[in-house]
Amino acid sequence: IVLDNLKETGNLKYLDILTFHPYTSYPEKKKSQIKALKEFAANYSPTIKLVAGESGYISDLYVRNQKESTELIQAKWVLRQMAMEFGLGNPTSIFSMVDNIYPDRMQSYGMIRTNLLKETVYKRPSFYSFRNLASMLNAGFHSNGDLKFTTKSDGKFCAVSICHQGKTVGLLIWRSQAAPDNNLQKDTIDVTFDDLFLSDVVYADPMTGRIYEYSSYKNTKKGFSVKQLPIWDSPIILIEKTAMK
Repeated sequence: IVLDNLKETGNLKYLDILTFHPYTSYPEKKKSQIKALKEFAANYSPTIKLVAGESGYISDLYVRNQKESTELIQAKWVLRQMAMEFGLGNPTSIFSMVDNIYPDRMQSYGMIRTNLLKETVYKRPSFYSFRNLASMLNAGFHSNGDLKFTTKSDGKFCAVSICHQGKTVGLLIWRSQAAPDNNLQKDTIDVTFDDLFLSDVVYADPMTGRIYEYSSYKNTKKGFSVKQLPIWDSPIILIEKTAMK
């Protein structure tokens, strides 16, 4: 009704951002809803951007509904939110920078742990993972969305393209079938990305910020084929070395 009114009165030009308030057990569970909202907004104006007004995850026990978490789970959740939003072409907004004090509790949504005196205690792993991915995929990069791929590995995966100056130069991929767990262990998969061709690739882990030489891939007639790719329930990056500066 509001957007219809803005359109009828010629005031849509004053609307540049539409916020939404998504809470699901893991980020990808709301992906179809965000896509639908984006299409809805585009019907009114192609310039309207979507930004999550509040989207984040706790780092310990949330007493009200007994939901447990850890700082590692929070860091994985933040990276998955960022990677998903990057693939959708949306800016990322994470709730929140610091912990919040409520009358009946202190919530641990902050990427920086604070105390009851509102003093900084330390920066959580999510702070560093957020910083790492934001630095790796700065304003010079964008995504053309989901990549098509084939794998015989069990589970569900998300993969989105990384583009620079009109060319696809890399990808993000992660396990997405469930909420992040508290496990640091990675497994490996063989995967081929359809109609994608990359060269001189490096492997980057946004959780740690580390970048590694990588050679277990080749370009085939079908696309970019990767063998024994270390992967887990948090995004990893394969990207051409010239693009990763």
